Amino acid sequence: MVITVLLYGYMGAVGVAAVYVMPHPRLFGIGWRVLQALTVVLVLLFAVVAERLWRHRADIMGARRAAGIIMVVAALATCTTLAFWGLFSL
Repeated sequence: MVITVLLYGYMGAVGVAAVYVMPHPRLFGIGWRVLQALTVVLVLLFAVVAERLWRHRADIMGARRAAGIIMVVAALATCTTLAFWGLFSL
C-alpha cells in the first residue's frame, strides 16, 4: 500500500510540474528509480508471504483465512497497477 501511495504521489508531482512547467528531470529520474527498487522489494516480500501462507494453509481458519485471501488479492492488484505504470522494467 505504501508503494502504491508513493507511486500516485510521484505521478501527482510529475503532473503538477508539467502543468506549471517546472522541469526537475534529475529529481524525477531518481524518484522513478527508487520506485522501481521498492517495487522489486514488494514483489519479493509478496512471494515470501504468499509462500508462507501456502505452507500453513491447513492451519489457517476463519477470519485469518479471509484476511490472507484479501491480502493476496490486494498484493496482486498492486503488482498489476505497478506493472501498468512500467515499474518492472529494470
